[in-house]
Amino acid sequence: MKRFALALAAVVLLAASPLFAQVKIGYVDMEKAILGTADGKAAKDKLEKDVAKREAEFKEQLKKFQEMEEQLSKQVQLMSEDMKRQKLQEYQQKGMELQSKYQEHQKSLLENQEKAFAPILEKLRGIIQEIGLQEGYTIILEKRQDGVLYAMPQLDLTAKIVSKYK
Repeated sequence: MKRFALALAAVVLLAASPLFAQVKIGYVDMEKAILGTADGKAAKDKLEKDVAKREAEFKEQLKKFQEMEEQLSKQVQLMSEDMKRQKLQEYQQKGMELQSKYQEHQKSLLENQEKAFAPILEKLRGIIQEIGLQEGYTIILEKRQDGVLYAMPQLDLTAKIVSKYK
């Protein structure tokens, strides 16, 4: 019985081996590919400048908010109940506005990033498809932090894609 199982396994492996020989797999690190292009570097630099500008604006608004908080904490003891209520309401309103602006900035930054990288991604996808068809790849995967956990470095097509982009 043991021999029969081993023989069956050997037959299955031998029969399946031509199928596996025809499979050709590759992967691309898209982030690395984007930043490996001149267009990607330029887009990244522009985005970083925009982020720095927005952070400076936000820090200034945050500083004013903190100053408002300090003044309020110093003066709260001397205020009437109505004045306390009014100042606390203004403080809370300002805090909510600041939080809302921050969320809007974050959303805007993501949208700008998508817009900046979209044409580059489109061109890279075209190149990946072209290489896949020309070189007979069965599948080309995207290497991501939470995607491909391990792949042999020989399967990495990123450098080839970037050089073809140029």
